Amino acid sequence: INGTEVQVNPADYSFSYSLQLATPGLNSIQVIAVDLAGNQTTAGIPVNFIPKTKIVLQVGNSVALVNDKTVKLDASPKIVKDRTLVPLRFIAEAFGADVQWNSVFKLVIIKLQD
Repeated sequence: INGTEVQVNPADYSFSYSLQLATPGLNSIQVIAVDLAGNQTTAGIPVNFIPKTKIVLQVGNSVALVNDKTVKLDASPKIVKDRTLVPLRFIAEAFGADVQWNSVFKLVIIKLQD
């Protein structure tokens, strides 16, 4: 992220579904300094980054809320092995980041705006 390599639980592995990279939610959110809180009543995942952007994802739901506006997801969040997987590209781009895939090194590159 912004030129710094970050490993998210190297013993775990990411899953690919619906042509989206899914990453274990808690660690990926901590890496980009976002406040993560689970909502047990709806199994939702609210994510806030700076005060400008609020994203609400719900496990199994292919629709997200970005600043209270409905947005269709290519891949819905899901729980695998007691971990919540979220669509990394969607979250990063919602925060204004540029996301690139390096196929040679199989590496996701995320550049946040200054």
